[in-house]
Amino acid sequence: MYSLYEDSRGGSYDDREIYVSSLRRIACGIPFSAAAEVYQLNPIVVTAKREAVPILETPASVDVIEAEDIRTSGASNVFDVLRLSNGISSFSYGTNGQSWGGMNAKVNIRGIYKGTLVMLDGAPMNMNETYYLDNIPVGAVDRIEIVKGASSVLYGSEATSGVINIITKRQTANTVSLSLGEYGKQRAAVTLHAADWNFAYNGSREDEVRGLASNGRGMNDADKHSFYLRYNPEGPWSVSHMHTLSTYNFNRYDTKTWQTLMEDSHYRYIEDFSRIQYERDGWRAMAYYNRSNRHTNSFDVKNGSYSAKKKEHLVFSTIGLDLQKQWQTDAGTDLLAGLTVSRDTYRTDAPISYDHGVLKPLFLRKHRTHYALFGQATRELSSGLLLTLGARQQWISGDKNYNAFTPDISLLKKLDEQNSVYAHAARSFRAPSLTQMYGSGKALGTIFKRNPLLTPEKGWTYEVGYKHRDDTTAWSIALFAIDLDSITYETVINNGQEEGVRFNSKYKSHGIEANYAHQVDDYFSYRLGVTFGNPREQDKKGVWKNKSAKQQYTVGLQYHRNRWLANLTGSLTAKRAGGWRDMLPLNLHVSYDLTANSRLALDVENLLNREDLIGNWSSPTSTKYYTLPRNVRLTYTYTF
Repeated sequence: MYSLYEDSRGGSYDDREIYVSSLRRIACGIPFSAAAEVYQLNPIVVTAKREAVPILETPASVDVIEAEDIRTSGASNVFDVLRLSNGISSFSYGTNGQSWGGMNAKVNIRGIYKGTLVMLDGAPMNMNETYYLDNIPVGAVDRIEIVKGASSVLYGSEATSGVINIITKRQTANTVSLSLGEYGKQRAAVTLHAADWNFAYNGSREDEVRGLASNGRGMNDADKHSFYLRYNPEGPWSVSHMHTLSTYNFNRYDTKTWQTLMEDSHYRYIEDFSRIQYERDGWRAMAYYNRSNRHTNSFDVKNGSYSAKKKEHLVFSTIGLDLQKQWQTDAGTDLLAGLTVSRDTYRTDAPISYDHGVLKPLFLRKHRTHYALFGQATRELSSGLLLTLGARQQWISGDKNYNAFTPDISLLKKLDEQNSVYAHAARSFRAPSLTQMYGSGKALGTIFKRNPLLTPEKGWTYEVGYKHRDDTTAWSIALFAIDLDSITYETVINNGQEEGVRFNSKYKSHGIEANYAHQVDDYFSYRLGVTFGNPREQDKKGVWKNKSAKQQYTVGLQYHRNRWLANLTGSLTAKRAGGWRDMLPLNLHVSYDLTANSRLALDVENLLNREDLIGNWSSPTSTKYYTLPRNVRLTYTYTF
């Protein structure tokens, strides 16, 4: 199940420790008869305030998904882990988080499109608003921290609605896992640990499935490989690298018979993420490098004859440095200060595109540099009353220059050891992406037209909340309001061709989010979540329209006894944008420990066999992508 808890790693709050409590069992389904381990009574999170802070002293809505939660969910990638989380709306271009070119699967916090900053070990993964969560090997993930609400003060642009921090394991187990399922699903995974080295590999493929996209696209024929290597010696240093390779077709067929090939497409995406981290005596330094290398080649097919349609080679890269220092004054004020420097590059190689046989020899070399100074101060005003003030000054230089000052203020009252209340207000800022400024798609400026006149997204987020946790129960509730100057787009028809027109707009939302988790007895636990919101955005005529789903209900049931474990997880998304019908993915995971070292698992996706729309509505012409019918997968895992 998905938990609201986190055990302490890399810091402690006080010396009170207990043996495995019911709080931990809510997350993992561990019975009282399980072997004893030691965990913090007041769990710690590191993302919300850039430092290790007890969750009851965090003035934000925070969820934590731990490695055991991921395993018992049956998810094969990080996208599938996140898409059933409360307060997160998701869409994809195929099942299990499939992307199609630059249109990548998204997880949006509180309905804000492209407002989520995804990080890997504390460093940004986003490149030009894009991240591929379906490629991250879950065997390398220790936990995922989700912080909802504007976080631009601490993390800069793209953290408009929140942050998802994927934290990898300092020590992986030695495991081999093989999986086979319907629709040609195959997966092999390996994790290894030796001395100070950790390694994880995940490879998967599926057969092409036709009839699940209104535009005639065949889906899910992806061949994916991901490698993760981490060197973590004793001392302050650690080094890691993740490499992913995805190839797929996404061919287009006639929608009457689904037998006649109309477009032959080939996509090859390579991504790399490198991190070098130093941490000691309150100092933390992170150097990182991200690179996305994207190749596309497609042909129109008519009566068996092929003609060049599109050929692209795009390269996005980011290199950055993040430095911070924490200390405490003699007066007892906790201080944090730091700086970040990063450089984004957007490059295209000729020929950039064939537009229905006509070569468009377009070259593009664009870059910009980000500089930022940030600071945060936390002081206890009276017993249990904490005031936190933060600010960030950011400068962006390139063809267009931007600068922004983003303040942040929060007040938290710890009522007792089990309850706290908080209020939080933060200003957000997000610069236009490079493709928003300079275009993308079939011949730059043709599919998504360039708009160099775009101004940054900026605005305020307000939130008040209450948190409770005891030995068997944890619950939280948050009220939020969002008011942004945003960037959006509309699809128009120009000479028979669809074009995406980007423009500045207004976005507003207000709502309530609640989570409840309870350990019923030694073996059974459940969690419930609900989010009501009113996400809306102005179109070019100034008319307010629904932007995302207004309602979400999540549920998780888990039973764990002896060698058996069963987990049922679902999420109902209702009152969706565009009048699209409700979406209700419901997944079942059942596992049996054959021996102390081997496990057999059965996963059933789309248990109700629904024809859910999993794509993203942006206009009446939006393509409808449907999920796979009910499908079954078997997985064998051996630990050595």
